[in-house]
Amino acid sequence: ENGYKAEDRDFWSDFGRRSDTWYYATSKYRSTISFDQTFPGWHELSICYRNGGWQLLSRNYKTEEITIDGQPEEWAYIEYRFKKRTGEHALVIFSLFDNFGEPYPAPRDWGSVSSFINNLTNRFGHKTRARLFRAETYQAQVFIHSFGPIKDEIRTEVTDRYLKARKMLRESYLNRRAET
Repeated sequence: ENGYKAEDRDFWSDFGRRSDTWYYATSKYRSTISFDQTFPGWHELSICYRNGGWQLLSRNYKTEEITIDGQPEEWAYIEYRFKKRTGEHALVIFSLFDNFGEPYPAPRDWGSVSSFINNLTNRFGHKTRARLFRAETYQAQVFIHSFGPIKDEIRTEVTDRYLKARKMLRESYLNRRAET
C-alpha cells in the first residue's frame, strides 16, 4: 500500500518536530521514506531503533559524491542492519543536511565516547545545542523490513532509491527556503 502521512510533534521530541513519511511497496518489500526535522546537530538514529526493540547488527559509513554550486562534495550516509527476536530484519539508511542545505558530516564510528558526548549534549536546551553545533539539521531516512535477512540486491535497489529521494528532499527544502 502506497501513501503519505505528516506528523507534527512537540518541540522537544527526540523524533524531530515534524515527519513527512511516504510508504512504498513492491512485490519484494515495503519501505518507509521519511523526512524528519529538525534536530540540533547530529542525530544518531540507531538509538531510536534500539529503543524500539531492534538489535543493531551492523553500522556502515558510506559516501556519495554530489554537486553543490558546481563543486563536487562528499555526502555521507549511514546504513544499518537490524534484527528483532521475532525474526524480523530491517535495513535503515539515513543522512542529514543543515539549514543551508549543506551535507551534515556523519561520524565514521559511533562508539562509547561518541555516544557519551551525544547524550551529554542532548541534555542542553535546543537553543544552546543550536549555538554549539551547526544549528538545525534535517534527516532523510528509508526503512525496510522483512522476515528473514534482506538480500544484497534489495539493499542495492533500496540504496539507489534512497539516494534519489534524498536529493529530491534536499532540493524541495531549498526551494521552499528560497520562497520565504
